[in-house]
Amino acid sequence: MLRSAAHALLLIGVAVLSILALAGDRGRFAILKLEADRAELQAQIQSLETLNRELSLAVEQLRRPHVAAEKTARETFGLLRPGETAFIEGPIPEIPSLQDARREPNGPSPR
Repeated sequence: MLRSAAHALLLIGVAVLSILALAGDRGRFAILKLEADRAELQAQIQSLETLNRELSLAVEQLRRPHVAAEKTARETFGLLRPGETAFIEGPIPEIPSLQDARREPNGPSPR
């Protein structure tokens, strides 16, 4: 009788410890949730750091508007500073003359 009661008590103790190990505040399920939360937070941190770098670059460009304007002028319109020389790589595009455009009412014909 005493032996079966001790056996039952031991079994109940093991069951309670097992439940606490899995479902308690520091149990396996809580640890898994914390690890998932940690991974999500790390992804958010990485995303925010990327956004921060982009915004810092934008702020720097706004502090120096002449640099952004010069970049746009060079890249979009092909403008140069006085004294600079442009080097064109590849074939030089054919530019129709003004006389050709006047002769053909619909513009120069494709060649």
